[in-house]
Amino acid sequence: MSEEQTKPTALPESPDELRALLAEAQKKLTAAELAAEKDEAMEAIDLPVADIELLVMKGHSVHKPGVTPPEVLILTAQFHKEAGGLPIKDIKLTGKTRKVDPRALVAELCRKYGAAKVKAFFPGAEPRLPMTFRRAIGIGVTSIAKDLSLGEINLTPSAPEPAAE
Repeated sequence: MSEEQTKPTALPESPDELRALLAEAQKKLTAAELAAEKDEAMEAIDLPVADIELLVMKGHSVHKPGVTPPEVLILTAQFHKEAGGLPIKDIKLTGKTRKVDPRALVAELCRKYGAAKVKAFFPGAEPRLPMTFRRAIGIGVTSIAKDLSLGEINLTPSAPEPAAE
């Protein structure tokens, strides 16, 4: 132990000094907790990246570059009814991958598509993400979405995990 750690701290004489001492101790504790949380961060995963053609309604499609399987799951669930079937009309794998912390990706998707919608598919503190486009589309198609503009989603059990692509 260092000399500073063994030396007793004089008690403050006023309530304001005591509050200041407690606030300083809380800051040190919070910094230590944040460092520990950073060390415990989920391991980053590599997700494939693709450019897709998304049918948002019959006869109307948009090009979406650089999407990952979790985003394709959300888009498939959101647009398959309006598209009159599978809304992903074309998938072109870019050959690239994106290294992401699953929690960070879920937070990004929440900002883009709404937290209620995204959390319905990826609940919990350590979300499990689809690693392939085939799996993402399968889950998205088997999901029954009710008024996705309000974020209300009821999920049906999905099919067993298909073989890796």
